[in-house]
Amino acid sequence: MKKIAERLRLLRQEKGYSQQYIADILNVSIATISRLENNPEEIKLRYLLSLAQLYKMDLCKLFSDDESELKNELSKLTVQVTIPIDITSTLLFRVAKKLQETEQFRKQ
Repeated sequence: MKKIAERLRLLRQEKGYSQQYIADILNVSIATISRLENNPEEIKLRYLLSLAQLYKMDLCKLFSDDESELKNELSKLTVQVTIPIDITSTLLFRVAKKLQETEQFRKQ
């Protein structure tokens, strides 16, 4: 995860963005951006998705250019899913299938 934090910092610097600029776009404090770039344990998926979109890159590229390294990093992640009480069985089935596909990818 430390590599991800470092990559986030380097991407921001390459684009010439300040931490304040990124914080404003994500609607978070500058302290949150600093933690993202310095404390890899604090990285939340929603921030990674927003940053990947901002930097116009695939989310997977934030993790690594090397596929085996990417799989290793992904295997360390845990996912917590909150399901709304009014979810339909069809939607629940799709979510379960996606999670299963993710698990199969992680095992390859």
